Amino acid sequence: MSRLPASLSSIQSPAVKITGQEVAARLDEYARMSVGAFSPNTLRAIKADTAVFQAWVEESGAPGALPLDPETVATFVTAMGETRKPATVARYLSSLDHLHRAAGLAPVGGTNPVRLAKRRLNRAKGTAQDQAKPLRRETVDKALAQLGDDLADLRDGALIALAYDTFARASELVALEVCDVAQDVD
Repeated sequence: MSRLPASLSSIQSPAVKITGQEVAARLDEYARMSVGAFSPNTLRAIKADTAVFQAWVEESGAPGALPLDPETVATFVTAMGETRKPATVARYLSSLDHLHRAAGLAPVGGTNPVRLAKRRLNRAKGTAQDQAKPLRRETVDKALAQLGDDLADLRDGALIALAYDTFARASELVALEVCDVAQDVD
């Protein structure tokens, strides 16, 4: 796990009897223990989400040290809800909770101020997800018709056709090997 933002590694809250060095040590120990436990995408998301929070902290002047203040996080939820969807804000909160658990602290997302801010956001914006438009066979055929006969285009065409036929994600496609594919009778 990559090192977390340094400004989140120190405690400035006098209400909690824990030093910045203790939190840093806990985060380092967690990083060591969690090697290989999370997918690269999960780690990337946590890093990106904490960076969004850190940027908001720097811009707003709010306190951003661990443990995070529930009122500050509730204000963050409200601010992010103005421009982002509830699912995105929920992911931010999940990453902040992950950071708290990594430091051996209680997750901030379950506190009343944060829960109520999430409820307000969900009521104001709703939580229904937009359905992605389906990829139609005609679109795939047009894409395949644009490709040439060189090796790279043949490879790209095979990947496009395979992705369409198998509903595979990009990460699943790149993991395929020749021995994974067999031609059927039909």
